[in-house]
Amino acid sequence: AATDAGATAAGRIGEVVSVQVIARPHEDLGTILKTKSPKAGN
Repeated sequence: AATDAGATAAGRIGEVVSVQVIARPHEDLGTILKTKSPKAGN
């Protein structure tokens, strides 16, 4: 259900090519993908 919701939300912004689940991502994955922390209140 969570992946479907995410794909639907992303589809409103642009084209969704693939939806994947990483069961136990490596702790350095955020550094590699250069993720941003959500702003307070969001």
